[in-house]
Amino acid sequence: MQTEIINSGVLAYGIAVPRNEWDEMIKGYLRPTLGGPEGFCIRNCLLVPIQWALSEHGDRDVAFVFDNRPRGIMIDAQAAFDAFHVAIGRPEDATITFASSKKVRPLQAADLIAWELYTHAINFYETGNPVMKRDQLRRLVSGISKFRVQMPSRENMQRIVELWARHDEKDLEAYARHFENFNPDDPDHSNFSSQ
Repeated sequence: MQTEIINSGVLAYGIAVPRNEWDEMIKGYLRPTLGGPEGFCIRNCLLVPIQWALSEHGDRDVAFVFDNRPRGIMIDAQAAFDAFHVAIGRPEDATITFASSKKVRPLQAADLIAWELYTHAINFYETGNPVMKRDQLRRLVSGISKFRVQMPSRENMQRIVELWARHDEKDLEAYARHFENFNPDDPDHSNFSSQ
């Protein structure tokens, strides 16, 4: 499958954060806004492809397909998708769906890439060594033309906290309300009215 992934011309992005440190540092209004560790990673897996699509193709109509997740995580992902698309003008053809990787072949490819990045992240956060140990990951990284990985250090996570602390507290509260109260069947955008 690696050869198929490389030959397909896909772009790849992955992110990992250390759960214990994230849970320790991300509190208050930042928690619903940035999400838990998985929610933060999902937000970035939405944001980076949107940025790529806009910068490389001028296209905002990105279709996201995630592997099935627990209901709370799917609603949080939909809230993040909704917030990003409010910010970029609500493209009509942009979608977010959840499916089984047992049935959707591109999700199987994404799972393979995610597994390789997961094992790399475990090693990185345990040892601090950024060298990719697995031949499979090195092959994917060298074969995919655009492959981006983010694994923030504790210092970088602190910078994220400091960056968000510059926002007005009322705005942070409004963002938090969006994520805490989001209903995918009836999205309420009043929390973004001052933006």
